Amino acid sequence: MYIIMSNPWITHLKKVRQENPSLSYKECMIKGKQSYKKKQKGGSVIGDQAGHVWKLLKKVGKATAVASLAIPAAVLTSQVAFAAFLKAQPDNGVAFLEKSANWLIEQE
Repeated sequence: MYIIMSNPWITHLKKVRQENPSLSYKECMIKGKQSYKKKQKGGSVIGDQAGHVWKLLKKVGKATAVASLAIPAAVLTSQVAFAAFLKAQPDNGVAFLEKSANWLIEQE
């Protein structure tokens, strides 16, 4: 299964082109540049924390993390699996991330 995500700039450019069919592609790009609002990159605080915890868990080692945090080994096979695990939690993984962060601090 593939997830295809559209590029926000291209989506905006298509809209500008539909609104101005007489303009060339280049002219649409110039016109579109004036009205395009670039979205801020980066996720939520939880998303940022999840990425940081993911990297640290991988650094500590899969076997150690799985045993200590009582999570399925499959959770640490990829960042996508880790994100899916967090989303499946009742609180979107907030409690797990907190528990993991505290455990990782103890490991240092």
